[in-house]
Amino acid sequence: MRKFSGMKTKIKDRVIRNLAAIAAVAALFFLQGCGKEEVYFSVQDAALLGNVYLYQEIAENGTKKGSPYAVGLEQEGDGVCFTVSIRKTGFYDLDFSASGIGSGKYNIVQVDGAEEGLLYTPEAEGFQECVLQKIYLEKGTHQIELLANWGWIRLEGLTLRRTKKTQDLVYQVSGALSDPDAGDSAKELMAYLTSIYGKQVLSGQFCPEGQDGIEMQLIRDLTGKQPAILAMDMMNYSNAAPAGVEPSDVIEQAASYWEQGGIVALSWHWYAPEKYRRGQEWWVSLHESDVDMDLEAIFDGKDPEGYQLLTDDLDHMAEQLKRLQDAGAAVLWRPLHEGADGWFWWSRGGAECYKKLWKLMYETFTKKHGLHNLIWIYSGTRLEWYPGDEYVDIAGIDLYPMGRCYGTQANAFLKATELTGGTKPVMLSEYGSLPDPDRMDIENLKWLGCIVWEGQYLTDEAGNYSEEYIEKEALKRFYDSSLVITLDELPKRNGRSQ
Repeated sequence: MRKFSGMKTKIKDRVIRNLAAIAAVAALFFLQGCGKEEVYFSVQDAALLGNVYLYQEIAENGTKKGSPYAVGLEQEGDGVCFTVSIRKTGFYDLDFSASGIGSGKYNIVQVDGAEEGLLYTPEAEGFQECVLQKIYLEKGTHQIELLANWGWIRLEGLTLRRTKKTQDLVYQVSGALSDPDAGDSAKELMAYLTSIYGKQVLSGQFCPEGQDGIEMQLIRDLTGKQPAILAMDMMNYSNAAPAGVEPSDVIEQAASYWEQGGIVALSWHWYAPEKYRRGQEWWVSLHESDVDMDLEAIFDGKDPEGYQLLTDDLDHMAEQLKRLQDAGAAVLWRPLHEGADGWFWWSRGGAECYKKLWKLMYETFTKKHGLHNLIWIYSGTRLEWYPGDEYVDIAGIDLYPMGRCYGTQANAFLKATELTGGTKPVMLSEYGSLPDPDRMDIENLKWLGCIVWEGQYLTDEAGNYSEEYIEKEALKRFYDSSLVITLDELPKRNGRSQ
């Protein structure tokens, strides 16, 4: 690891500002030519795009120190492109030697113009291994680009490392529920989910208006099918919903979809108690920056009123969910999502307070209110925020590519798997595109399910289908694939088609 110190000089003759120049200046590297397991590509031999430039460290005595490295990725059009030639089709880890400046950063990795995922680059004094795992590359020449998303970073180079496709072992989960008193509907659903994991993928769609909402209509019109999972939000049922929030029929919609044989997934954008809000608008009831709540004080007993307000909210939500239990419906329950990301109020107080809040909800629902129809989904990737296997049934991850991204997101899949030590199935609990079924099959990368988010990810402002994130043909290919399970393909439940 090398520290960044001393004066730096800009090397201008390495700046390349357009894609047309890439082929002429980027070196070609041949992997597997001599049986090598990995090959390193210096950024000095790459094409620098936009305002990215090379820095050279200067020691106190005026001599050059270390190797030059690229700096930038500040704005759209900035990037670094490596041109490589692969002599054998297979799987490769892309290991970028980099560090974030000022904080951790996320930037886009593209292979041959197609987005493969977001690369996280931690803040560090020296270069870190920042890996995008198990990228499938066919024999031939490829362009691997790191493009600006949220990024001021340092980049030293790229290592391509041979690896193997995802092994079946990662799909061997027990399927045991965290709730020892889980009801029959939850146990039946979890048994089914476990049986298909690693073999097929559940289709899913978030639709606030339920089964007749615009997203569901567009899917039916374009594919003739319906998703296996209907996902909705319980936010308007919050005990502390701001003034003017419209009533919701999510419970009725969920019960109906279950009755038709579908699977129901419910999230909860939990409105903060009014006492802590800086305004009445709905959005200030969610954002961490708009809520004056000290979760540490609440759980330390210094704010007993706050603790009571939270438990009142939980009691109220439990009563709503009990209506689905009474209807015999199991629920994929996804509360407190994206806690580690810092934008919702339940991130206040850090990881320890978050886990206490999760445990409070879990015990309030299961022990106090006897809710045993819930399958608990944790959406996050930070181990220190993970509530624990005894409170979680499925690991979810929320991903939003910058555009069309039909890759399998193997890197995210493996990180989510590692989170639970491979004991729980993992799913795309929110996604802004769709993985290509053929690639999932070739790469043996099969999420439990993929739930596409609402609004712009399928529709434009006029309510028409938008191809900004998912082309029509990609949607059809996904829903027509034998790998993907739709509503009509779910097994029978109690004499009805599940």
